[in-house]
Amino acid sequence: MQVLAIDIGGTNVKLLRTGDSERRKFPSGPNLTPKRFAKGIKVATQGWSYDAVTVGLPAPIADGRPLIDPVNLGSGWTDFDFGALFPDVPCILANDAELQALGSWPGEGKMLYLGLGTGLGNAMVLPDQAGLPVVVPMELGHLPYRDGKTFEQCVGIAALKENGKKEWERDVFETIEKSGREADAMTPSVRFRRAHHPPWILRDHEWVHGPTPRDGHDRVDLDTSTACSLVIRLESAG
Repeated sequence: MQVLAIDIGGTNVKLLRTGDSERRKFPSGPNLTPKRFAKGIKVATQGWSYDAVTVGLPAPIADGRPLIDPVNLGSGWTDFDFGALFPDVPCILANDAELQALGSWPGEGKMLYLGLGTGLGNAMVLPDQAGLPVVVPMELGHLPYRDGKTFEQCVGIAALKENGKKEWERDVFETIEKSGREADAMTPSVRFRRAHHPPWILRDHEWVHGPTPRDGHDRVDLDTSTACSLVIRLESAG
């Protein structure tokens, strides 16, 4: 089965088929309405065949529909029928961070996903009794952080460009710490080894050890040329 994966980001809509190395994209942003999205999809998928579609949207999803319009996109998404775009194949709509977290899960254990891009996507992966992943999307990016700004306004790409890498990294690790507290509240059986010193990070699709102290500070060298992800393995307290 060949699945078409569509990631609707705040800067670009990105498309990729399973088993295919060709990636396609077109611009999104605050002017991207569902009508413009539909036109862009028809152009971007020309010449492609697929058996199923998954769509990741940066908004809470329930019963296959967005509950609100995405913050960084245009309006009209709550009434948009994604399945009508792909009438001949199954189509699943989910929160974008939920899909990205599921794709990043190493196959065992609890995991916190933070997606740093135009905004801040975040989700928890918690195995059930059978060991299968249960993904819990968390809309933490829009919570207040400091100086009247939300978390995603302080750790997104715009903040990196405006504040520089040093201040941006500080805000990123503060976000990890506060996300960890939220995770603790959700699942008391989970704890961080050290919130600002995660044991494992997924970088460029490869698990690496978390950051080590350097020059008196804990930090990790993130690829800041594009959007990146911090995927943090959590350990069970019991």
